[in-house]
Amino acid sequence: MTPDAASETEHAEQDAAHGALARAVARLVEASVLTEVPLDEVRSVTAEVDRLSERLETQATEGSLGSVVSDAGVRNHGNAVRGLRNPLAVVPDEQRWVEDDRLHFRFRLGAAYEGPPHHVHGGVLALVLDQALGEAAAVFGGPGMTGRLTLHFRRATPLGDASTEAWVESSSGGKTVAKGRLYDAEGHLCVEAEGLFIFPKWAADHPQWARLSSERVR
Repeated sequence: MTPDAASETEHAEQDAAHGALARAVARLVEASVLTEVPLDEVRSVTAEVDRLSERLETQATEGSLGSVVSDAGVRNHGNAVRGLRNPLAVVPDEQRWVEDDRLHFRFRLGAAYEGPPHHVHGGVLALVLDQALGEAAAVFGGPGMTGRLTLHFRRATPLGDASTEAWVESSSGGKTVAKGRLYDAEGHLCVEAEGLFIFPKWAADHPQWARLSSERVR
């Protein structure tokens, strides 16, 4: 984890710009999956996208973003489910809330996440539930890395709107057991999950993480 000295104003400006870029790219991803424009137009757009990528690559972090620690919390903007700068992330801050000792996500899984025809890929559902249970562990028990994740697929999940709820069953000695459920847009139960999350030694030795460990991961 990297310490972060940027001011709150700087963070807000960065988040607004990078968040807007991620949303625009997410729209492009879905459009590229579904488009039926003529092939000449596909080739033209491809060349334009390549040029835009080259512009962004002139100044870029090497490898991955990792996590940045500041007084505001832990910023994990490359996260595959919740990362503000990741176009594939599906759960924005405003669709995440805590109520009655449960952590809730609301999100949309569109054409880019298809597995069986017209339904969400099971691996994508596992990804979302891993994040939901892990964040619930951090909020209600203790933050940790996934040690075990068990899923029970009750019915196929249609593409479109969905939601999760997650909670902690127990937490002791650096180990937290969390459970959760995923529902489709009609409220049907699609997946049940249980996970074991283990607090890593490297985090315990990190003074800023120890101080922020009970705060929400952004």
